[in-house]
Amino acid sequence: MIEDRTGKSYFTSVEFSSDGRRVLTGSLDNTARIYDAGSLRQLTIFPHKDAVRHAAFSPDGSLIVTACHDGVAYIWDAHTGAKIQTLAGHHAYVWGAAFSPDGRRVVTGSRDLSVRIWDVRTGIELAVLTGHQGRVEWVGYSPDGNYILSRSSLDNTARIWDARVPADWHSQITWEQAVEPDSLSDVQRTTLGIATTSHVLTGRALSMTDRSGHSASAQPSGDACSQNAAAYYDPDRTAPGLEQASVQADVALSACSTSSRADTSGRIAYQRGRALLAKGDPGAARMQWESALARGYRAARVDLALLLTDPTRKMLEPVRATSLLEAAWHSGVVMAAYDLGTLYEHGVPAGNSGSALQPDSVRASFWYEQGASRLEPHALAHAAQHAECQALVGVPAEADAGFFGSFKLYSQAVQQAQALSWPDSVWRSWRYRRSTLARVLAMEGKMQEVADTYARIVEGKP
Repeated sequence: MIEDRTGKSYFTSVEFSSDGRRVLTGSLDNTARIYDAGSLRQLTIFPHKDAVRHAAFSPDGSLIVTACHDGVAYIWDAHTGAKIQTLAGHHAYVWGAAFSPDGRRVVTGSRDLSVRIWDVRTGIELAVLTGHQGRVEWVGYSPDGNYILSRSSLDNTARIWDARVPADWHSQITWEQAVEPDSLSDVQRTTLGIATTSHVLTGRALSMTDRSGHSASAQPSGDACSQNAAAYYDPDRTAPGLEQASVQADVALSACSTSSRADTSGRIAYQRGRALLAKGDPGAARMQWESALARGYRAARVDLALLLTDPTRKMLEPVRATSLLEAAWHSGVVMAAYDLGTLYEHGVPAGNSGSALQPDSVRASFWYEQGASRLEPHALAHAAQHAECQALVGVPAEADAGFFGSFKLYSQAVQQAQALSWPDSVWRSWRYRRSTLARVLAMEGKMQEVADTYARIVEGKP
């Protein structure tokens, strides 16, 4: 019989080594001990500064890990008693610890509600797994080492986690960014050790010229008309820009009507047209856009084309609309390619011109591809959605490739939209899809690939 002869405490854990020749104990007397299973003779003692909540052997019996009330786990040489690693990172008692089947990693569970994965050789924290609402009292690996099981009696749950984490903490942070459904605050970014540089326009002009062909100089100090009625896709805008649905008609009309700037470029007329459309006067909006177009304002072609293909406005001229969008594309308004793809995909009924635009899948694909080739965010997101849908009906191997391709395309769409200071409401759904796909791919053991791909996209590499 093995017993605590000190009378000071009691055992918190006991287990055999894999060969059955030794017994390991953990105790609230601040020690872990190894005994000979045959003679019950004490072989090694491992002193701690606080109570030992759990102790476990490595698969080959050469190491042990101890989980302690001081918020730290320790790795020891099972034969000499020498301390090899200190696994510090939890913020409260560590209640459970276990080695992976290959002995290369340790998983710990804590009163701080988290599960953490550690590299045995370096002592580096590889992953933080959160979701429990109560202290994590027990953790362990699946026999193949691919999954981790954790238990908390306080939230009445047991959870299964993917144990196939990237090889380093930097990659883990990158993957966490890829799965983040909403932008991190500066406080959150500082906590994770990520640079707090923001894409929000501040104090100076932001040059927006990149390999996508977008070119604009957006200034937060643009005139009031631009601040309230500029289009986010307008490459000549002087303010961040809005979706049409976000234009506040009365405010925008007042700002654009009182603008003292000479409107030689047609920009004010274009933005006044957006304000009039928001007010529910498409006829007056069309007059302003025709005026802006006569002065060569290229974004006016897009809005006018969309007006001429909207059946609710009763101004259908689909043939002219496609001509306007092609001209906009060739003049550098790259979102026109996505709009052309949409028109050809769905078609437009005959209007007052007597002509209709029939659906044409070949032309739709051509224009979607043109937009994606120039990294137009809407076109990229459309390609991502198509790849995801194809994956859902494909064979497993094709599905995996489709999901990964979709993740990459959504990531590119989000990165481009963010770089161009597009309103969050335009691309929020793409970010959610990117997040979901990153998690799905991680469950297939592709967390490292996701992290590497996302890092390249963020750095602007192909």
